[in-house]
Amino acid sequence: MKTHTYSNTNIKCAACEAKIQGAFDQDARVSSFKVDLANDNRPLVVETADDMTTQEVSALIYQAGYEAKPEKKGLFGKIFKK
Repeated sequence: MKTHTYSNTNIKCAACEAKIQGAFDQDARVSSFKVDLANDNRPLVVETADDMTTQEVSALIYQAGYEAKPEKKGLFGKIFKK
């Protein structure tokens, strides 16, 4: 299992969430996702199979009509996290 974290998305409501669900349903490697609609940045966490890349997850989000900024990883990401 691999976790992909997006710190900032333009997903705004439950209908948007449903469109994302439809995009994720197209790839069996996506097992679950959660959007925090109460947070102004609407962070998104996606659980996938180990072989799925962040770029592949981002492509599914984009195909659904949304944008998501992957969270920076590693020490650099922790230092400059916004």
